[in-house]
Amino acid sequence: MENMQTPPTRYSRLRTQSEHSESDWAHRRHHMTSEVAKEMIPLAGAIIIVIALFIATTIVYLHTSSTPALRALAEKYKARELIRRRSTILPQDPPSTIFSSPRGDMCFLKSKLTRTGMPTVHSIFADPVSHKVVIVGVRLQYSDWRSDDFVCEYEKNKRVACDTVVNDDRSFGYRPQYVIIITCPIPMSLHERKNLSVSLYRGVEGIYSRTNSYENITVCSSGASKRQRRMLSVCTMLKDSDEFVPEWVAFHQHVGADHIFIYDNQVEEKSTLRETVAREIVSGLVTVIPWSHESTACKNYLEVQIAHENDCLWRNRHMSKWMVKIDVDEYVQPMNPDKPRITDYLSDPLYDRIGAARLQNWFFGRPNTTEPLGGQSLIQRNQWRAEEPTEPNASHDKNILRPINVHYFKIHAMKLGGPAVTLDPWKELRMVHYRGDNPRKLNFRLPDFSVQDTSMSDIIDLIAQTKPLT
Repeated sequence: MENMQTPPTRYSRLRTQSEHSESDWAHRRHHMTSEVAKEMIPLAGAIIIVIALFIATTIVYLHTSSTPALRALAEKYKARELIRRRSTILPQDPPSTIFSSPRGDMCFLKSKLTRTGMPTVHSIFADPVSHKVVIVGVRLQYSDWRSDDFVCEYEKNKRVACDTVVNDDRSFGYRPQYVIIITCPIPMSLHERKNLSVSLYRGVEGIYSRTNSYENITVCSSGASKRQRRMLSVCTMLKDSDEFVPEWVAFHQHVGADHIFIYDNQVEEKSTLRETVAREIVSGLVTVIPWSHESTACKNYLEVQIAHENDCLWRNRHMSKWMVKIDVDEYVQPMNPDKPRITDYLSDPLYDRIGAARLQNWFFGRPNTTEPLGGQSLIQRNQWRAEEPTEPNASHDKNILRPINVHYFKIHAMKLGGPAVTLDPWKELRMVHYRGDNPRKLNFRLPDFSVQDTSMSDIIDLIAQTKPLT
């Protein structure tokens, strides 16, 4: 009987497989892997398509969406990028400062600060009464900074938001120029400091970078004191006009000025003003402030004048109850012999709420300006006047200001502040103007001097009896 082959059992199959050679097993494994790979290809393709659709949808959404949250996220990443690049921006040199005579707590910028993307700054100081840094500048009409945000950075990177800039939109004179005042609270921990280091930043789309900044500015006190306050201060600016100063200072001291600030527009190395008023500096009557700033090419000389007026205004905000800004060929004359001091006419309690008491201009001179009058003072050689004062609001007035009630001021008028009153030039106060002897009179048109008036000469003779004028 032929032998018949028994069907393989489970165990015999296992044994048979185990007896296969290594090459047979490798071949079977390769075959199984290929089969699995073929089954996975459609699934992988589907996953790739889904991922691609998700990415495309997200990109389109981010591109088209303008929600505030996304804009804020974009600004956040932009800020990080600016911070990363800050190290590549060259550091600014700290602005240099100079000091007044006598040298007290005040210091001043040697030259104005200018930088693209920033307002021009002529002055910066700390007011110890309001505890604010005050920044004074002059701008042109198209340079409107009121919609911008500014911050001051103090030591230890302490940043404080500046107050909102108040708009100056009143146009005066040739090539109108506008005032900008920026105020910034001082941190309480620095209230007692006399000197500070401050950096001013302008925000651009919420970002404050060194590109739009003035850094490391030395800031000194305004000179104000909580314990001492003057009744009347006088401010002026001049350049190489020393011959007018002794008589002008003596006169205004006589009629009630407590202090006189003279802004010297000549560079310190060439100026002789400190020697001219050395006695008054020592006595504490006069402070000479270095102010040799130059006007910007696109502006004119009024830039420097407007800047010094508003510097004096804001320094006296908590230092003087009243302040008058006049030139050294202008004199404030009391008209009532029973009221010989300027402040005698400002005692009405209603005046505490005004911004300005307007002084009408009255030209004084002499009929024959070609006649040599050697040895006589400005007042003594000009004892004639025009019949009438100039009309009010005709660009000749000057103002006695109540600094606490005035925000902006320019030469002949208050630009922003409390109400103004006009003083009677016959019975109260008038501004005597010796324009004819001013070397800067140029083609200034003067009236006929037909009325002799010795009232000013009488006052200066009375002063000369008690003190020398030279």
